[in-house]
Amino acid sequence: VEFSDFDGSKQFVFPEKIEYQCETGYTTDGTSAGATTFEGECEAEGDISGVLSCEPVACPEIPEQENAQYSEGAMLVFPEEISVQCHSGYALNEHDHEEVHYMISCTSDGELHLSDEAGCHAVNCGSLPEVEHAEVEGGSLYGEEATVTCNTGFSTDQTTLESSSHYTISCKENREFTPTKKCEPIKCGVPEDMEHTSNSGSEEVKVFEDEVKYTLVAGYTLSSEASGEKEFTISCQADGTFTALSVPQPVSCGAPPS
Repeated sequence: VEFSDFDGSKQFVFPEKIEYQCETGYTTDGTSAGATTFEGECEAEGDISGVLSCEPVACPEIPEQENAQYSEGAMLVFPEEISVQCHSGYALNEHDHEEVHYMISCTSDGELHLSDEAGCHAVNCGSLPEVEHAEVEGGSLYGEEATVTCNTGFSTDQTTLESSSHYTISCKENREFTPTKKCEPIKCGVPEDMEHTSNSGSEEVKVFEDEVKYTLVAGYTLSSEASGEKEFTISCQADGTFTALSVPQPVSCGAPPS
């Protein structure tokens, strides 16, 4: 009898009996609780009766293996095994994407054994990237997203559009994040000319936090007094506009002497 131990060295005669012992992992009915021994009996007619078979112990149906490819619904018997392959972007260790498969085997006592009990996990892309002039918040696992929010006064296209103030990145299956974009200072454009002044860099486009100094020409101050302020500064604001311009006033000489 296959998968059994018995005394095959002698010839049995009526009415002797033959003891059969199924090997480990085998029973007479293929269940873990089934009988592992049986007897064959030498009959008067010269036949041996009562001989059973030793069947491999069956294991329960394989439970769902998440994020993996395998033979779904497979029923294993001892000592069969199957390979489980993690889907792309998943691995046995989130920090090591090289280990991507494990085995499920049927043991001699009818239980399933997984060579890695943890299963397949999304790989980790590591620390979120740093983006200058921005905050980055979110997940770093495959399939997760992180939001990059530009600081006040900065955007990806230097405009004040709300859609340009933030964007998302994600962790890819190769454990790298999708590319980041720069957050650059918002443009205010070219500063306005003011009559009776000269200003530095007046024809250059200004961006957030840039300043422009206006110097009043002779005969003008901000208060119309001869000792008044003779210059003022405007700056580019986060909303893409300049702070207000001051208006030069002609110096007053007062009433003529009598």
